[in-house]
Amino acid sequence: MNVKLSYRLEPAAREAVFRQAGLKRDIRVTLALILLAVLFHLLSFPTDFGLLGDSATLSVVWGLRGAGVAIDLLALFLIWRCNSAKAFDRIIFIWVALLLAGVIAANALLPADYTIHVAWDLLLALAVYAVTPLYLSRQVALALLMTLGNLVLFAWFKVFDRPVAFYDVLSAFVCANIIGVFTSWELHRWRRQQFSALQNEVDARSKLEVALLEVKTLKGIIPICANCKNIRTDEGVWKQIEAYVREHSDADFTHGICPDCVRKHYPEVAERVMAMGKKKTDQAI
Repeated sequence: MNVKLSYRLEPAAREAVFRQAGLKRDIRVTLALILLAVLFHLLSFPTDFGLLGDSATLSVVWGLRGAGVAIDLLALFLIWRCNSAKAFDRIIFIWVALLLAGVIAANALLPADYTIHVAWDLLLALAVYAVTPLYLSRQVALALLMTLGNLVLFAWFKVFDRPVAFYDVLSAFVCANIIGVFTSWELHRWRRQQFSALQNEVDARSKLEVALLEVKTLKGIIPICANCKNIRTDEGVWKQIEAYVREHSDADFTHGICPDCVRKHYPEVAERVMAMGKKKTDQAI
């Protein structure tokens, strides 16, 4: 049984069309995320100063924040010019990985008793699943980076009043990853089902339009001879009604003769038919 972590459309060509069709939307979402990341780094500067004061460690932390801003701006430039879904995925994955690694490194340099940042770290882990336009498998890899990094951080660099606090952090990250996986799976499935439904509707409309173009209809005023019943075309050519109808519709003809024409053009035949009909009637009586 072939189980895939990421929800994708089949065949692969349809998935490629889906990704390329949603690329502009994904780029807009990611640009907004990058601007939020820049804001996050900038807001961290006063917090770092309040925690570390005027120390050598502060310079290192601020250096990491500044590098994060530079990486954000570089990612902003690359994504703005991106026109390929594959290139977009690579840029986003590398950018988020560097962002999370920088956050973990900066948190490791903060005071050992400062643990409030775990709330931001949980939010970042959930944002990886809920917002980043990546396949679920890559989202899991990034979220696990954030999770394992924080577990190492809290196991070796942080000081808790109670040892049980570490297990609270572990439980919080495990729950965040479980919720994130289910949320991301449903979002991926819903978006692709909506795209498939729209594509099926577009395909059905296209087939209907083609079928309508192939249907030939007769409409308007048709000039017809009052005597021989020939029809005059737009080019001024007189054609038999059978030929004209065949050219302008999907109808065809099979010939017969009505009773009035039999009596008019073949009176002897009409008399024989009437005599035969009268004889059958007399016999029936």
